Amino acid sequence: NGCSNTSMWPVTPVGISERAKNMLKLYPNPNNGQFSVQNGGIALHNAQLRIMDMLGKTVHAEIISNLATGGRRSFGLPLNPGVYVISISDADSKLMQRFIVE
Repeated sequence: NGCSNTSMWPVTPVGISERAKNMLKLYPNPNNGQFSVQNGGIALHNAQLRIMDMLGKTVHAEIISNLATGGRRSFGLPLNPGVYVISISDADSKLMQRFIVE
């Protein structure tokens, strides 16, 4: 029909935030319930930490007031063998990592 549209519209990306793209490192994996988590991204403040089993049941939860970039947190939890997910979220992002307890 000979019509064309040359209008320009601003585009805002939607999806995972830049903060959420940063890695959450958990080691060793697999482990026996004793492990460390290191924040490889931007500092997190007043973050909710949850560890869930594969049924989605929360087996451990706490608030982390500060986890600096490169900051490390160690855990010694009495977890049964299985697969778990650790989730750390603040107002801007949510970081998740799956791990195995033998």
